[in-house]
Amino acid sequence: MNIYTNRVLNLSQIKAIGFDMDYTLVEYHTRQFEAYVHQSVLECLVKHKGYTKEILSLSFDYDQVIQGLVIDRSAGNILKLSRFGKVKQAFHGTKELTYSEIKRIYNNRVIELNDRNIQSLDTSFSIANGVLFLQLVDLINAEKIPATYTKLSYDIKEMIDLIHRDGSLKQEIINNKKKYVIQNPKTAEYLERLKKDGKKIQTRLQGLWALHATGYLKESEVRSLVKDKNEHMRIWAMKLLVDEGKASEKASETILERARSEKSPLVRLHLASIMRNLSDHDRWKLADILSTSEDLKQDPVFPLMVWYGIEQLIKDDPAKALRLAKRSKLTTLTEWIPRRLAE
Repeated sequence: MNIYTNRVLNLSQIKAIGFDMDYTLVEYHTRQFEAYVHQSVLECLVKHKGYTKEILSLSFDYDQVIQGLVIDRSAGNILKLSRFGKVKQAFHGTKELTYSEIKRIYNNRVIELNDRNIQSLDTSFSIANGVLFLQLVDLINAEKIPATYTKLSYDIKEMIDLIHRDGSLKQEIINNKKKYVIQNPKTAEYLERLKKDGKKIQTRLQGLWALHATGYLKESEVRSLVKDKNEHMRIWAMKLLVDEGKASEKASETILERARSEKSPLVRLHLASIMRNLSDHDRWKLADILSTSEDLKQDPVFPLMVWYGIEQLIKDDPAKALRLAKRSKLTTLTEWIPRRLAE
């Protein structure tokens, strides 16, 4: 990966490195990606905007539109512009306009991209957006959709934003990574270098987060980071081990082993915060380890975090709860466990 600059760039002065996800860290199989967006938006238009169910049968043609076109909302056209902003080619719905029709409508005028009636198709979803607009303009003309071209344009954009915002698009990609995501070994290699060799913890953590977000990070690698010299790296390693909701058996073993020898108050606080992501058996074990943290018994947060970690389990095993209360150094456990059992 190369960095091009027109002046000397002193990287020692860079405090943080940011990564864009789409098409930077993550490369997509664009045809499959845009096809999913096309179908999802059709379903959303029916569900949220009351469009006819007939649109659900529309098929997706990836080669029908290219990125860089513009939509003329007022006329229901998709335009290809010259570098001077003049219309070179135009479609109304799926019908291509003739030269004379283009001349009659646009009269050789320059199309201003900041015109409120113009929408640029230059985003990650531009192919699906363009195909949808072409297809649905045809249905408006056939009087099957009671909408103006302008409303159609805004409805499509709103539904694209919706599937992005509500997490459904993200979840589809997570559930089918091989279908949508191109695994680039060079990306993983670069992020690994950041995670291992970064002099600043911020840089190392960004490498770790990016590897996790892009699916390149193996659990075995995360478990090894639980022993890292830096407390923030240890914290995030443990958080990522439970990121899917519940820790695996090996992850739980690693977390418990770390808890027994951990000296950092900050790391022990975060250990308490992940207790509910362990099995009931391991929650009791972790609570037993953390409850002996006498140096944190006056901390305003730590005793509460340990309490919330085992609160739900107390009445399920009163004997184990009382043993924990007896040996604990935390008043939240020594006083609140008997009180809870007496309720």
